[in-house]
Amino acid sequence: MIDKKQEGFEGQLLFRFTPDQIEQAKRDPVHRALYATDIGYYPHALNHFVSRSAGSKSNILIHCISGNGWFEIGRESYTVCEGEFFVIPAGVSHKYGSQKGWRIYWVHIEGEMAEQVLEKLAGNTYAPKIEPQRELSIDLFRNLLKRLSLRLTSDTLSYVNFSLWHLLGLYCLHETLSESKPYGHQGIQEVLIYMKEHVSDRLTLAEMAGYAQLSVSRFSKLFKEQTGHSPVDFYIRLKIHRAGQLLTSTSLKIQDIAERCGWDNPFYFSRSFHQITGYPPKVYRKIYQI
Repeated sequence: MIDKKQEGFEGQLLFRFTPDQIEQAKRDPVHRALYATDIGYYPHALNHFVSRSAGSKSNILIHCISGNGWFEIGRESYTVCEGEFFVIPAGVSHKYGSQKGWRIYWVHIEGEMAEQVLEKLAGNTYAPKIEPQRELSIDLFRNLLKRLSLRLTSDTLSYVNFSLWHLLGLYCLHETLSESKPYGHQGIQEVLIYMKEHVSDRLTLAEMAGYAQLSVSRFSKLFKEQTGHSPVDFYIRLKIHRAGQLLTSTSLKIQDIAERCGWDNPFYFSRSFHQITGYPPKVYRKIYQI
């Protein structure tokens, strides 16, 4: 029998603010609009499982840094892969977890404007989203957890709540992975995971359809209905997203990045990158270099 755990993972960092600390934020004319009640990091949450039939008092944001997991909200279920985040509104029945393990940062949020802010992040779907400024949000999470580890004072809590606006602002830049519908067909879900795990390959439409055990025409129709993109376009966007990460976080040559993301022609890669991001790779690196 698998030992499911809600918390207590090796190396975890977890801060739950006390009722008096939360009450202090509620009374503060600056922080009562938006404040954190819990924040943490799980370096390897194996057999992680959380179920709240009545929902949580707080709104929740979870960012998967590596590994993969899943979550359910009401009757909708989603797969979460590396680099994706999702939000769970307060008071909504939900479950989430990871059997094979995932590395996640998370924060619980309350306040007079918490619901509106989380709606901005969620948009019109609870489907997981990609955070394009991933390195920045991770660094900010690390900074907050480090400061809380060193000094848990009212000044530190104030700093955390001020920083919360910046943190959520980074997540507002997301790319939604689904326009309006959950990935209902199991074959489509499996292909999405397969695509994300093979961004360096050159999958053909026929290979994708075969992996989903569907005809090419049926697969293309279902995929477009459930993601808002054709399979090839979606796959290219995943590659471009990965290329953007490598451009901003490494010193690799553009030709090497192109090869790592499945292009054998650097010119074609640069043209595709420009079409989707609005910037040539060199300009993108100059603007967003970390």
